Amino acid sequence: MSVKVPIRAASRLSGVSVDCIRAWERRYRALNPERAKGGRLFSEDDIYRLKLLKRAVGMGHSIGQIANLETVELENLPFNAPNRKPRPRDERTHDFSDAVAELAEKFIAYDQEAADELIGKVISLVTPREFVYSFVIPFLQHVNESWKDEPFREAQRHMTIASLRNAMLLLGGQIHRPNTAATVLFTTLPGEEHQHGIMIASMLATAGSLRPVYLGTNLPVDEIIQAADTTHPAAVVIGVKPGLTKLHDRANYLRQLRKGLSLKTDIVLEGLYHNESLYGALRKIGISPVKDFEEFEDLLQKYHHIIN
Repeated sequence: MSVKVPIRAASRLSGVSVDCIRAWERRYRALNPERAKGGRLFSEDDIYRLKLLKRAVGMGHSIGQIANLETVELENLPFNAPNRKPRPRDERTHDFSDAVAELAEKFIAYDQEAADELIGKVISLVTPREFVYSFVIPFLQHVNESWKDEPFREAQRHMTIASLRNAMLLLGGQIHRPNTAATVLFTTLPGEEHQHGIMIASMLATAGSLRPVYLGTNLPVDEIIQAADTTHPAAVVIGVKPGLTKLHDRANYLRQLRKGLSLKTDIVLEGLYHNESLYGALRKIGISPVKDFEEFEDLLQKYHHIIN
């Protein structure tokens, strides 16, 4: 007779969070563990099924589409996430407007534990890239629109960043990526503290089954080069704050970076307002600017053929 374990042990063995297991069971009937006095008990078959569900979600399949598949069907699902094209926003299937507002209230109340729990629940319901487009981006837009008159305090901003970075780790735990997946670095130039853009871009790289390395913000150029020398990335993604301020300094930093990196490593610039003459000048010095996240996803397609 096989050993059966409680939900927390099942979570550790499968790599699926407790909140996610509960959501998949209750909302989607994706598995049917034994009920006992002390709670649900999960068999070896249940844990194997959880691993398959986690892998399938990581490959780009919605839990709602795969929850009722037989185990053998889950084993044979195609690895198709990298080839999926971004969908127009009005075709994305989930409306998380209430959850977005709720998340903002939790940060206002300094309740980071509840905020992280809510984020984890949303992650359990959708594919990683839909989590970005249907939840993270709307949340950040909500922040910018709603808090102009009453901006977040410094501590609340730090909490928001910490929770989004936790979400990056949760997404990474759900993705099934090959060991040879290309590495992509994410950072900002010296004096640049704005990190929402590179966090979103890093999540999209995760959703595309690449291997993101998030270096944080305000990094000296020589530190970026050192990190690249060690990790041999397919690309270094640099986030900048929108606008043309500090353009001269940025250009000097980018020239230094291009000179110090291998020619095999792309430099991708994220966040700059679209200006074709400026974009053309950047391309001439070996920098690839992208005007939005969907164009960034298109650019990521080329890295799926690179073996790290």
